[in-house]
Amino acid sequence: MTEPLHLTSLNRFELVNAIQLALFRKMIPASAARAALATAKDDLAIGAAVLVPCDWPAAHGRALQISMQQSGGGGHRGFNILHVATALELGAKEFLTFDVRQGALARAVGLNAKP
Repeated sequence: MTEPLHLTSLNRFELVNAIQLALFRKMIPASAARAALATAKDDLAIGAAVLVPCDWPAAHGRALQISMQQSGGGGHRGFNILHVATALELGAKEFLTFDVRQGALARAVGLNAKP
């Protein structure tokens, strides 16, 4: 990437919670969880990632529109829709995800989902 990864407070929360959940589910050892959390903190400190503000009422409205258009046929989870809607509200062109269904949703609304 040529610019920092843009994160909202929601993205940051989801990242930290995913690491904690992986620890709880014994998918990663405590040392890996600590390292991942430290890396995320360091990425923010050095500018590799930046926290950006979001107009949450606008993002929620966009998410509602996406839900009405896409969920009946795609079965999308609320948080996945909210992440995609937030990206659109922030003017993102690319969307990073490892969730296949979320990637399909992002592409359906015009984002370039990676990987």
